[in-house]
Amino acid sequence: MINKTKHKGLLILALFFTVFLLTATLLGCSSSCGGDDGENGYTPTHPRLETPTLSLDIKEDTLSWNGVNSAVGYRLEFGDAFYEELEANILYVNMGNLLTMRDIVHGFHAIRVIALGDNVSFSDSLPASVDYMVATQGLEFTPSVTRDGVASFSVSRGEVSPTYTNIYVPHYYNDGQNTRPITSITMYGFAGTADAPSALEEIFLPDSIEHIAHRAFLYTALWDNPVGGIVYAGNWAVGTSDNSNVIELRNNTVGIADQAFMGANHSAISSWGDSIRYIGAQAFIGANTLMLNTIPSTVIHIGNQAFFNTHFWLHPPVDASGFIRVGNWILGTRGNMPQRAYVPLGVVGIASGAFHDAFSTPSLPVGQRGQMVISDTVLYFGHRAFNPYDAHILIDIFVPFATAQEIPATWQRGWNTYRNVVSLVNGNALSPIL
Repeated sequence: MINKTKHKGLLILALFFTVFLLTATLLGCSSSCGGDDGENGYTPTHPRLETPTLSLDIKEDTLSWNGVNSAVGYRLEFGDAFYEELEANILYVNMGNLLTMRDIVHGFHAIRVIALGDNVSFSDSLPASVDYMVATQGLEFTPSVTRDGVASFSVSRGEVSPTYTNIYVPHYYNDGQNTRPITSITMYGFAGTADAPSALEEIFLPDSIEHIAHRAFLYTALWDNPVGGIVYAGNWAVGTSDNSNVIELRNNTVGIADQAFMGANHSAISSWGDSIRYIGAQAFIGANTLMLNTIPSTVIHIGNQAFFNTHFWLHPPVDASGFIRVGNWILGTRGNMPQRAYVPLGVVGIASGAFHDAFSTPSLPVGQRGQMVISDTVLYFGHRAFNPYDAHILIDIFVPFATAQEIPATWQRGWNTYRNVVSLVNGNALSPIL
């Protein structure tokens, strides 16, 4: 005969044990089942910590966040995007609040930061996230050469989504065979379209960049935030959204992109900033009210037709040798030049295509050779500085060096890819004009 009283007691005991196990499982899940990650609508048993506030500095290449009160540390997650199924790369940071992107998160697209609670008084915060395109992920690299003929790469957006707001371009790229600097940005490289503009708001460009082709950042969100009417990509001026009388470049501007101020109504450049090095091809072409009084001493390159058809170009100061000269730079020639022309002492730079019209007919009859004598103060030659318009013209270039091997690479770019025959003659032994 079954003892019903004993049986009832066993049932009650079993039910109590089941409830105990279920309660223990649910309580344990608050710290181990992902509830504190703030996903799936879970409500933590302890108050959440404050969500961190992120600050992304493209120029310094850092991500920082505020120190959250009572946090015991921070969890950083990196991935292509954040979905429920994300298997993120995770980094734990004790109490620091600064991350250098290129050293730690090379190649990831998105980052989120979670302040960690002690699960006694506080639960983890909700995640703070930012989209950030870093390093080489998705960018397209094309073999190129520097202005001095050194092998390098140019860069464009490639497969990077136009929805990304921040992009970091590295200093170097390895194509599996060579590691080379990234020195230029291609035409339309990061541009959107009128129908599908790019969300790009900020881009970090390395110091190795020496050329940005025209329209590289057309139809991007960069144009929504001009500084003093000037649109910047990193530390390069790439366009203007303003028709004020003067151009005032901000300090740390290192370059002006091709056609950046094409057709603009500015009449003067009140400030070049303190770091300008590169002035792109046709940078100010067609800005027909623009006057030009000086070229900063920091400049090492001026592109072809940089000031063509500006007020300055149409009414230029021309010296006795027929050179259009501003400060220590020769930008072009005007009028009939003598058969032997001397680049004056004190000139430090010759712009790309500067001698395009030099010695043209009728100043130099067919069959005769022009002569250009270069002073030893010249430091910089633009690309194809000696490329003449008339195909029949031959030029002897006299240089202040005893042998061709002594000629610096920065000079040779002035006549490389030259379509005519050019003689480089030791300038210490000028021969009479025949």
